[in-house]
Amino acid sequence: MQYDLFGKLPYNKSVVLKTCRSCKKDKPENSFYITTHKKDGTPTRGYVCTDCKKEQADLRIKLRLTSGEPSELCQCCNISEAVLIDHCHETLEFRGWLCHNCNMGIGKLNDTISGVRKAIAYLERFEEQRDNTAIKPPHC
Repeated sequence: MQYDLFGKLPYNKSVVLKTCRSCKKDKPENSFYITTHKKDGTPTRGYVCTDCKKEQADLRIKLRLTSGEPSELCQCCNISEAVLIDHCHETLEFRGWLCHNCNMGIGKLNDTISGVRKAIAYLERFEEQRDNTAIKPPHC
């Protein structure tokens, strides 16, 4: 009856859903951490839900405890930089210690040998073209 006196309630907001990049489930927007704010103060939310973020953090802790001492060098490029834990995203097993650049590069290539091979083939084609079209200095 009171509802009839006041009409439609003002707090009848629809729930905005967002898909988690990790678990691929649609979840309410408030299930994602606020990462930044836009100039107008509107929050920007992350791509991974809070449940998956927690699982990932727990996995990193477990891997740190079971993987032994970190390497002095990146096990991919052998440069002395801060190293991060690298793990297989399918089996969640520890693979080694990588610098940020190598970890991101391998990740951007989908953590696959075929992705790395395609990148190598691309660079080899460019190098071949460059060698064939390079201006050669005259011989004296």
